[in-house]
Amino acid sequence: MQSTCDDFGVIIVSPDLSYQDGSEDKILSTLSNAVDRSSGSDELAKAIVDWPTRYHFSRLRQELFTPFLIGSGMRILEIGCGTGTNVRALAEKGAEVVGVEGTLSRARSARIRCAGMENVTIYAGDANDLPEIGFFDLVLLIGVLEYSSSKVGGEGGPERLLGTAQKFLKSDGALILAIENQIGLKYLLSFPEDHLGVAWSGLEGYRNPSGIKTWSKHQLASLLKENDFQNQEWFYPFPDYKLPTFIASNELFQSERGKSAVKNILRSPVVDHSANSELVCDPVWALQTMIDADIGSEISNSFLILASRNAANLSRFRADGLGWLASAERLSRWRQQRVLIDSSGKWSINQCNEPRTIFSKQTAWLAQDAHVTVDFVDGSVFEDKIVNHLAQNDLGSTKSSLELYLKFLETNIRMESPDQGFKNPFQLSQSICLLDEDMLDCIPRNIIVDDEGNLHFVDKEWRALGGVSLELVWL
Repeated sequence: MQSTCDDFGVIIVSPDLSYQDGSEDKILSTLSNAVDRSSGSDELAKAIVDWPTRYHFSRLRQELFTPFLIGSGMRILEIGCGTGTNVRALAEKGAEVVGVEGTLSRARSARIRCAGMENVTIYAGDANDLPEIGFFDLVLLIGVLEYSSSKVGGEGGPERLLGTAQKFLKSDGALILAIENQIGLKYLLSFPEDHLGVAWSGLEGYRNPSGIKTWSKHQLASLLKENDFQNQEWFYPFPDYKLPTFIASNELFQSERGKSAVKNILRSPVVDHSANSELVCDPVWALQTMIDADIGSEISNSFLILASRNAANLSRFRADGLGWLASAERLSRWRQQRVLIDSSGKWSINQCNEPRTIFSKQTAWLAQDAHVTVDFVDGSVFEDKIVNHLAQNDLGSTKSSLELYLKFLETNIRMESPDQGFKNPFQLSQSICLLDEDMLDCIPRNIIVDDEGNLHFVDKEWRALGGVSLELVWL
């Protein structure tokens, strides 16, 4: 088929593949009418009403690339670029990005999302039908490999798709692959399989003849090695690669301190996008049990892999850090991005240097402190301590822990009396005691208890100007 360019600016190289989720027309219309199509667009986020729109418009999608060094001068090819979410995010970093998408309607959305960006080219069709477009520093397969043996993936199989990716790489280039884990924690807890919507289908070995499948860590590592991607660096996005709020490096799972950090950071390790699951046990406790059994990385819900022929290539793209934390679904003005750094054994949480927003960090009563660097506190989450007491029906220890928490709050009481004229929803009009402004979020989930039993408030991101009523925080 001879290449043609349609009215949207998409270069069509081959006929449509059959994959659609039913939201294509809505996504195309929303993007066509949007003013702000950036990767952190609040305007697009307002259009989220269900899982498909969340997947295409969530501001969390861009967080997948935080472990990597990506910038101007780089060429990136994304095979299976969908509606262009990743293409837009990477192009905003200054890279030249080429996206190829098998479904024309999605390719058109990708082109519209990146309208006016001269460093973006979008093709519609099979990646094997692309014209001579040169070689790339990075080739991306994000949520694509699992379809490679199905009709919607071209039925060429994973070996052919990995071979295609290898064909487009420079000699010092690398592959970035993201995919669900066949035996991920959410599937072990009976959540529906993401592609088939049926619980246990992956654990039973994908007996469904659709051809869609994922792999375990061991199987996927072998598949990559057999296809000339011998050198691999593994990362673990939680709750998954689609909307990651925490990405753990492999190093974190190789030390007791690192495993403890993962347990403390991950308070929502599983999210069911289908909203059609039955909770069989507490995911936080289940994750902690798996980590203690030293299989935390094997049961990560998703994998994020940097792979290449040569080990030296990986260092080109690897950002410094042990773990990357992102704000959840917030307005862009309040979003923060943090990285866990190891500086000669001293761990700290650093806010990324790249500015995330140009907006003010303060409203009439709410302020956000963007701490550049804070020391990482070792220990366990105080909330877990209280919940464990309750689970053991140990009401005496529960009472003692709550009294310790109250005493901790009381050490932060401000001496001045409440300003009755100040409008702050976290101040009671008849409050007797005001806490410091930064105690707004001082709940047990944000407190670490060290080995000596001392409490440390570790998340002082928010300030309620004028102070916070002790009674409200305690309640």
